Amino acid sequence: MKYTFILLFLVMATADSSPQESWIRIYSQDGWNIEGFHKSGAQNSLRQILIKHEWIYGSASPENGNVKSYNRISNSWYRPAGGFLSTECAHCVDPPVSWTECRGSDFFIISPRDTNFAMCFRLTPCAMCPSASTFFTWNGGLNWANYYSVFGSLGTPPNGGDFDPANDSVLYYGFSNGESGHQPAIFRSTNRGVNWQMMQVIPDLRYAVYNSGSYGQSSGGFILVSPFNSDIVFANHRDNLLRSTNAGNSFAPTALPSLKELSFDRLRNRTLGIGTSLLYLSNDNGANWTSIPTPVSFNTLEPVESSSDVMFAGSDIGLYRSTNGGQSWHLYNNTFSPSKKVIGICKDPGSADTLIVCTTDAVYKVFRDELTGQVSSSQSIPVNFELHQNFPNPFNPSTVIGYECHAASHVSLKVYDALGRQVSVLFDGISEAGYGETQFDAEHLESGIYFCRMEAGGEVRTIKMAVLK
Repeated sequence: MKYTFILLFLVMATADSSPQESWIRIYSQDGWNIEGFHKSGAQNSLRQILIKHEWIYGSASPENGNVKSYNRISNSWYRPAGGFLSTECAHCVDPPVSWTECRGSDFFIISPRDTNFAMCFRLTPCAMCPSASTFFTWNGGLNWANYYSVFGSLGTPPNGGDFDPANDSVLYYGFSNGESGHQPAIFRSTNRGVNWQMMQVIPDLRYAVYNSGSYGQSSGGFILVSPFNSDIVFANHRDNLLRSTNAGNSFAPTALPSLKELSFDRLRNRTLGIGTSLLYLSNDNGANWTSIPTPVSFNTLEPVESSSDVMFAGSDIGLYRSTNGGQSWHLYNNTFSPSKKVIGICKDPGSADTLIVCTTDAVYKVFRDELTGQVSSSQSIPVNFELHQNFPNPFNPSTVIGYECHAASHVSLKVYDALGRQVSVLFDGISEAGYGETQFDAEHLESGIYFCRMEAGGEVRTIKMAVLK
């Protein structure tokens, strides 16, 4: 198993004496992107950091869908939970054909109070029909219990799960099985996962898949217990954020749409949510919310324990920072290479100005003087013309498309159907340098695949979009 650790310091000095910034790449693996970033533990603790490789159909590599955890002391990566969360490969035979199939853990959670206690969901290698199981370990992977009879499936992923932060004997799991008529339902255990009770059948819960590239109507699921009150449990529905005030016995929709991420700022008793170009904040466990527009659509959020006003956010074009509680943001670092798409951020307590930042192809330690200075505006100008994947995708009826220009240019954004016929002109004019967004409304169009084509500066970019009605 080969790891590539590249030490790269980038020092960016500006004429206005802004602080210097630099980063060190601490993980990358040739040929493999990262689709999931996971941090286990409380905000003000030394959290366990895990990453998950993308899974590619047909690949026989042990890195296919692999899960790895970060050792801060040795600055190395290892296989957590005795290796069971990592990829399992098997030799498959279906005469006259034989092949090797590798499967990783499609979903997993680790107790924040006991890292030896974990659960995972994984597809069964070599199964002739789609098959999957949920596994539990209570001793760090030395032994595993297969809960196929309770949470076995035909390959349908779970809808999320979480431990009660105050008592990991209590945990929740969203799953579709025979007890719920193969509809998504939320289950609860009060004895460390040994026995389970079905709490409520909730159709159209989103699936929990660690996938950084496709947040559609079915993906992006989570179930999270509030660290401020164990009776408050959140679940991500296709259309709304759901909330329970009675420890999961019943759920009701909130005023918020389905979210990309929900997190908790424990030091300030705030609940934080990320939507499409909006940051949501609640000071009363999700009963009431305020919203703040964000300059771009964020993927992930990290409040800072040492200051009530500082927080970081990751976007498709880099790392952002706010020094006023999310009221305004500036681009903090867009020098990651080659991918600038930030899907995970972790700040350790007492780590001064150091962040762990995960993009879709690498993990970095990012350094910079905190709470001082501003990034030069020139640093937020992209170096190329880019057309970002629309969000959400699939969509109905509207979606947001982001694009970048490294210089003021004539930009054309047009939409075509699968037969190459033009169906919409989104923008055709002069665009300033920087990041821009436009909305595509497909209310009048049928379900199907469409293409958005960007022409700017003599270059062409195209993305594929799916309308699902």
